[in-house]
Amino acid sequence: MKHIIVIFLISIIFIGFTSANASVLQPILQPSLQAQMIKQEKINKRNMFTERRAQRLIEKQLLLNSNNKGTTTRMPLSQTKFILIGNNESERQLYLLSKYATPDFQDLKIWKSTALVNKIDPSFMMCVGLAESTLGQHLKTQYNIWNVWNTDSGWTYTFTSAEEWINWMAKTFNNRYLKKYTKVSELSRWWNPDGIIYASSPYNWHNNTIRCLRALKWSQAFDDYEFRIP
Repeated sequence: MKHIIVIFLISIIFIGFTSANASVLQPILQPSLQAQMIKQEKINKRNMFTERRAQRLIEKQLLLNSNNKGTTTRMPLSQTKFILIGNNESERQLYLLSKYATPDFQDLKIWKSTALVNKIDPSFMMCVGLAESTLGQHLKTQYNIWNVWNTDSGWTYTFTSAEEWINWMAKTFNNRYLKKYTKVSELSRWWNPDGIIYASSPYNWHNNTIRCLRALKWSQAFDDYEFRIP
């Protein structure tokens, strides 16, 4: 009976000691974990702010485009014929990227996967990329096809990868201003005289995009070609 009482007392002392240690360690561990959580929360907020700011700047540019009477688009389609080689559309997409795009923008899988996730025709996305900067050939900062945040005061912004920029391009066509449009003709002043537009050019951007689409698809891509997919 004495042995049982002794064992019982020892157990109580051990449990009390363990609880005391836990209560002592908890204040030490908790601030460290809390600091990590606060740091991660700041990172998340900064990333959200960066994303929202970039979207607002792109939307602001869309509004400026709407008030612009028209600009000339740089694109290697001024020649009489624009021909892409390949037995099918995928082969011609590869040919387009290998011939005109910089190495960073030549990954067909990235173009296709990003476009399809956003329910946009991959060929249309490539043709827009070609129209904007000949697929990365004329950039002020790396991967930044639209010169987002690149200002005359010297402030510049570089995207982390070609994939990040292609994703931004797709998201722009799905933003609050452009998501209502389904046809290429609605995206510029070629056929949209009053609404919010993507390209301010009344002719060049639209003509070059359609010519590129016709070359990729080897079929008649009409002016009102629907660039969204189900």
